[in-house]
Amino acid sequence: MMISERLGVTQPAVSQYVTSKRGTAVAVSDDVRTLIQLLAEDVAEGKELNLNERICAICTHIQGDEKCTAFNR
Repeated sequence: MMISERLGVTQPAVSQYVTSKRGTAVAVSDDVRTLIQLLAEDVAEGKELNLNERICAICTHIQGDEKCTAFNR
């Protein structure tokens, strides 16, 4: 399965993120950047993972909240 399929985006979108043509306007802390990098590596390696859980963890770091409820439905 391609990375774009795993993320639910198009292949051109992935290419634009990789080449920094997209997604560079948001400033994030080093901790958040590390979480994003680790997630990207896991996706690229094809590891089994819960994307919702991992993205929620990143969101929680960004927002500074103790609890993420977006995916707990």
